[in-house]
Amino acid sequence: SKREMRVQRFAGQLWKTLYHASVTVFPMWAFRGQSFWPPGFAGAEALFEKYPYTPQVPYLREFYMVQFGYYLHAFVATLMQRGRPNIVEMTVHHLATLALIFVSYFVQNTPRFGVSVMWVHDVCDVPVSFTRVVVDLSWTLPPAVSYVLLMASWLVFRLYVFPFRLIYASSYECFHKGVVRFSDAYSWIPLTGLLIVLVFMHVQWLIELAGMGKVYLKTGARVDSTEATEEEVKEAAAAAASKKKQSEDKKNKTATKKKAQ
Repeated sequence: SKREMRVQRFAGQLWKTLYHASVTVFPMWAFRGQSFWPPGFAGAEALFEKYPYTPQVPYLREFYMVQFGYYLHAFVATLMQRGRPNIVEMTVHHLATLALIFVSYFVQNTPRFGVSVMWVHDVCDVPVSFTRVVVDLSWTLPPAVSYVLLMASWLVFRLYVFPFRLIYASSYECFHKGVVRFSDAYSWIPLTGLLIVLVFMHVQWLIELAGMGKVYLKTGARVDSTEATEEEVKEAAAAAASKKKQSEDKKNKTATKKKAQ
């Protein structure tokens, strides 16, 4: 039933909120004081220190393995959701993420850069997941605040820090400053290509996320238009219109009674 689907969606997004919040907060504690932290403020010298023999730091390996496990599970779960509207985009995203995590750790030895990339993604996924948790509830303030934080964090971290600080450091600054020799960058070009693919996907998703606000302003329907089908969006809009009409009718009746008195 639709109610069961909503409950399942609520539980799934609540789990994602807790997970992304955990992997956002943990690095802030684990890597505090490190030269490559926080993401966006460190240059190529700190991200690729003594490359290709960049020294490990405590908790970095464990953090990587947890993230790899999460995205591997997310990839398999996505493939099982045959009727999902954005299954192609999510499959491409998860494949690119798995490739970047695997190669950056096991082939290129660039986990400092990798954990920085993962963090600027996770910090945005917290308000994304939380917005999807509260979008079906009757409250107005929590989804509004969460949605504003979602859009702001997306613009700052995914569309500024990620391309203009991190990708810049890995694709230009590290070579320009001589921190990394191009002969040691075995898979740098395809990995940079995958990072750029993610940037384009972020732009597309920002447009889709903006559609959530557009649908609400136009119809009053609070619905996750990024994952909902057109039919579900129409049903939510119709329900919102009906609720608004009932509210207006109630106000009119109350006003009529007051005039009669």
